[in-house]
Amino acid sequence: FNNWIKAVLIQTQTKSMAGMFRKFLTSKKGNGALLHILDIGCGRGQDIAKWRLARVAYMVALDFSPECIKAYEERWRQARNPYRLYTVPGDFTSKTLYSEIEHSFYDVVSAQFCFHYMFGTE
Repeated sequence: FNNWIKAVLIQTQTKSMAGMFRKFLTSKKGNGALLHILDIGCGRGQDIAKWRLARVAYMVALDFSPECIKAYEERWRQARNPYRLYTVPGDFTSKTLYSEIEHSFYDVVSAQFCFHYMFGTE
């Protein structure tokens, strides 16, 4: 059920943004890919296929776990590098973390099923 919800959210929100900015954005890959995405709490890359369908041009994938980042990068390679990727391991609640991110404008910021990690206690 969670996977279906994520797929619907990704498709509806990215289509909406692509439609709004299509006149102003250009494809750097030549395949109609337009969107720049910040994925907070990207996990092990389970959503790579969903993002590919959304025609992503550039993805910053951020996760607390270095193991998750390594798994994401491996899945991304197995998917034949469907978009430009920059991975950042770190705590997304840290103010200094965002200085490590090389890109500053995103069409979509995704933070699915990760906000509960911000709290130290119940």
